[in-house]
Amino acid sequence: MKESTFESFYQVLFEQSGFGIAILTPDGKFIDFNPFLCQTLGFPRQELMETNVFDLLDTQDLESDPPDLTAIEAGKTTVRERKILKKDGSALIAEIFTKKLEDNRYLTLIYDISRREMELSVTRERLLTLIKATPDIISFKDAKGRWITANESLL
Repeated sequence: MKESTFESFYQVLFEQSGFGIAILTPDGKFIDFNPFLCQTLGFPRQELMETNVFDLLDTQDLESDPPDLTAIEAGKTTVRERKILKKDGSALIAEIFTKKLEDNRYLTLIYDISRREMELSVTRERLLTLIKATPDIISFKDAKGRWITANESLL
């Protein structure tokens, strides 16, 4: 394939992707991003360009699960689940894939998993309701043998 064909192929991927794609400086400033990221976060392009990515991330998430800078600097792709603040003040839950590029910029892919998380929450609630309602003994322990949950039939 010719270089111009590759460039147009990658431009289409960037512009049409169903993932938010961003190129960042090491300190979190946006260099470029695709239209889907603007649409997902509700920001006009210019306003998002003036925003630091760390201002959009939930501070509690960053404190409890900081970025793995050692892995990123070693050239590995890291994946984190984060709450991202949208322009309207609401938050979405996203998987964020980050990789350091050869020119010291960072490639970040952002995939909105809010809907999946909501569906999992509903499924968990249904399961807990079923566990509590059954007359049979049902209990769960973690890998270390600690109790996670048990229904009242066990008591």
